[in-house]
Amino acid sequence: MINKKAPQISIVIPTRDRPEFVKYCLHFLQEQTFKEFEVILCDNYLERSCKREWENVQNDSRFKYVTPDKPLAMCDNWEFAISKATGTYVSVISEKYMLRRDALSILFDVLQTHPAELVSWWHETYTVNSLSNDDIQGKYVPILKPKPPEYFDPIKVLEKRLSFEHAPYSRTLGPTEVLGKIYSGCFHKDLLSRIKSTYGRVFPPTSPDITSMVAGLSLATSCIDIGQPLILTCSSASLSTGMQCYLDTSYVKYYFSQLDIEVDKSFANSLPIKSLWVGFSNYIARDYLYIQSLTSNKAFKSLELDRANLLIKIRKNLASISKWQDKFEEQQQLDIWHASVKELDEAQREYVEAQININQPVLPSNQEIHFSGGKDIGVVQDYLPPIKRAEINWIEHKVFRIKDEFLFYDSLKDAMDYFSKYYQHSMSILG
Repeated sequence: MINKKAPQISIVIPTRDRPEFVKYCLHFLQEQTFKEFEVILCDNYLERSCKREWENVQNDSRFKYVTPDKPLAMCDNWEFAISKATGTYVSVISEKYMLRRDALSILFDVLQTHPAELVSWWHETYTVNSLSNDDIQGKYVPILKPKPPEYFDPIKVLEKRLSFEHAPYSRTLGPTEVLGKIYSGCFHKDLLSRIKSTYGRVFPPTSPDITSMVAGLSLATSCIDIGQPLILTCSSASLSTGMQCYLDTSYVKYYFSQLDIEVDKSFANSLPIKSLWVGFSNYIARDYLYIQSLTSNKAFKSLELDRANLLIKIRKNLASISKWQDKFEEQQQLDIWHASVKELDEAQREYVEAQININQPVLPSNQEIHFSGGKDIGVVQDYLPPIKRAEINWIEHKVFRIKDEFLFYDSLKDAMDYFSKYYQHSMSILG
């Protein structure tokens, strides 16, 4: 059972040069209905400190401000930030992650009945249109059908990851994409201790959300999926490190340079598909295999990477790049990909070529509201309050699309209010 008399969760926020988001992130944390937590704001700034934003909450002793002696690479900064946490459970969130006011209350209520070492929750997206000192304007509409909390098997999740049947951030995965992530959940302090003793650190390079996920899943004795979104994520292509790497090869080189890695040299030869350093699938696969090489978990150790599926995902990564250094770089990567396919056996080659030639759209997750089994009533023209929307979805069992797909908000707080009320009422209906 959880003792609510002492702070039980640490919310760790490693941030760089985004004070405008820190302001709102801290605001929604202050509004939490559950009070026994601490916040570690780790300011790894280069140009714009967020100390002023922290000063707005400094009279609240739960909020702590730390900064490294010098700017750190992302993985090192996450490691530094988490070392300051003292909670029984620890979560790492982006400054762009806005927690529902009842998020931590939901977490601790679930842990009362479903104790676990590793907890995962879902998130939804607030697409940022404009950003100012006054507010963050954007678009949002509920996407997912919530469900009751349930335990999940960490080895089955790892098996799916290594199969590369779906891309690491595929729409088809839906909310299962977050399973195991400390970046969309929390780890018990005992699990963190075992991760450090087994793997040397919680966030080995290169992708800290991925390496910590694999490490956590490989060692956790119990894992629970909360079953609903607790976070509204502010998102746009320009805000996401991963998306920038997805589109621009110069940004890939910049990101790895912060880790003292030259991607097109020795690092490229350490990748599962050698020398294919463009696109994130191959270096995510490297992270999987790196943690696997250190593990003592026999079940995890026995899992195999599906190289054919990985090559399919890499080919799609290459096609998604919009900014190459030059034509030579693009052609070189394509030639290496073709040579890597030739190394497969005949059946695998035919499979890869067939999949590449099929222009199959990415299938939605069956956890999306529109594909959850209700009667499709087409497009709704008018605004619907969140409670009415939930009742149409889960009492009348009807699904629909909003005209133009999204609702526009002048205020992030208004979007958060809609998000919270919709899921609170949905869960009360669905039980």
